[in-house]
Amino acid sequence: MDGVKAALYVDFDNVFSGLLDIHPPAATAFAEHPGAWVRRLADEYLVDGPRRWLVLRCYMNSAGSARHPLRDHPRVPFAPFRRAFVAAGFEVVDCPALTPQKKNAADIKLAIDVIEALHGPVRYDEFVIASADSDFTPLLQRLRAADRRTTLLATFDAVEALTVLADRVVDSRQTQALLRDLVPRDPVATVVPMPTPADPATAGLETELARLVRERVARSDGPLHLATLGKELRTDLGDVVEQTPRWFGHGTLGRAIHELVPELHVQEHYVVDPARHTLPPGMTRPPRR
Repeated sequence: MDGVKAALYVDFDNVFSGLLDIHPPAATAFAEHPGAWVRRLADEYLVDGPRRWLVLRCYMNSAGSARHPLRDHPRVPFAPFRRAFVAAGFEVVDCPALTPQKKNAADIKLAIDVIEALHGPVRYDEFVIASADSDFTPLLQRLRAADRRTTLLATFDAVEALTVLADRVVDSRQTQALLRDLVPRDPVATVVPMPTPADPATAGLETELARLVRERVARSDGPLHLATLGKELRTDLGDVVEQTPRWFGHGTLGRAIHELVPELHVQEHYVVDPARHTLPPGMTRPPRR
């Protein structure tokens, strides 16, 4: 049979939590429709050619859950998504919590399985690791030394030591492109609760937030990644942005920018100044307001 012999290993907690933090409807699409995005990944973001999946494995703490970006929203349990991965042909490896801090051994199990596959009877051409966990840096070093192609599928900015080792990095914007047509048509209404109005006491902080966003966008020659911008703003403004409700009543940074800095646009998890920025490939210019 033709095709690159490929093995896919999904660190579910890492990928789902990363998506949930930047775009909850995309996280739901990833978890509920793995078969659809896996089929697309077989033919997109390639290294040597179309992939033929010989291994599909998902590492999940079925009793675990992820924090929703809206602080007043309940945690999102993983258990309901297990069946979808099984139905999509994945072998689901249960990784229960081992410590009071809910730490599990998913990364260790994943790494051991990859090494066993590397030295097994089948010669896999490409290993696809769905995670941005820096702990996988030694694993990618071993795969490169063995002359195997590697693709890293990440939902937030991975450390440079990890990304430079991969032959292909599928970033958060590209990961969500795999989920096209799978996200609910009205995600705000169906998945994400509407934020409550901001407390009047935060009005001054909202003004400072808008000023900082404008300042960073003005210094940037291109669109700013929303997750990276959020980390910088948390450093500047402190823990107050995480207090309930988050981002001074707007729930997410994207909504805060939409309301407080209307001349900018949040598109595909980037903050765009339509008047100044050259858009990356695949990103369309937002319509005028």
